[in-house]
Amino acid sequence: MPRSVLPLACALIPALLSATTTQSALAQSSRFTLGAEGWTVIDLTSGGPYTNVISAGIAPAWNAAGGNFGGYISARDPSSNAYFFAAPATWLGDRSGWYDQRLRFSLNTTLNNWAGDRVALLIGGSPTVVLAATLSPLPPAPPAWQRYDLPIAAGTWRIGTQNGSPDSEAQIRAVLASLSALRISAEFGSVVEETTGLDSVRIFNPAACPADISNTDGTFPVSPMVRSTTATSARSSRRSSCPRTIRSVSRPTSPTPMA
Repeated sequence: MPRSVLPLACALIPALLSATTTQSALAQSSRFTLGAEGWTVIDLTSGGPYTNVISAGIAPAWNAAGGNFGGYISARDPSSNAYFFAAPATWLGDRSGWYDQRLRFSLNTTLNNWAGDRVALLIGGSPTVVLAATLSPLPPAPPAWQRYDLPIAAGTWRIGTQNGSPDSEAQIRAVLASLSALRISAEFGSVVEETTGLDSVRIFNPAACPADISNTDGTFPVSPMVRSTTATSARSSRRSSCPRTIRSVSRPTSPTPMA
């Protein structure tokens, strides 16, 4: 192989290996790069128990730019109840493998003076159990974003509401085995006026991505050289999910003659 080709080949090898790492690191993700990806908005009774659906299937707005990484979805408060972003069916079902992983996402909102419904919800099992995790701190105003990192393990979740009884490993595993809903609160205003944005939702296994040490978002920057040679969607998102550390290699200005 000509020596001038070696830097390019060496840079491509980690990029190819990163595909395996990505599959093991991310169990599920929605980056909203091209659309809402099936997410909807649902209106529930404020304060819980969060199983009383007032209206569902509301389409969020998709925004091509302004998110934590590119596109994001947003929704305006539809009522005096509590509205949530609801995950599509592709996120639901038997999610037993999610135990001990993390639910990560980013939020912002135009009004953040209400904490009564600041929860993420996992709902499932038979009989149905609602797991609620408190979102703290409250999201900031745009264009800033607040990233949340919720361990899917005992000690993070409460039963029913953010003030409910503590969870147990057995309860979480039962919910994950037949997950019927994953919901993220958009209700942060004391009056019906806020618009809340959601971006970069993922179920992430931190053990599968030890390189993610900068901001624990389940991603690691990719060098411009690899980004251009692989020609993938990572070019527009500026990151790909948990690739290995890659260093750019400068080409020599002139090839060294072969001996």
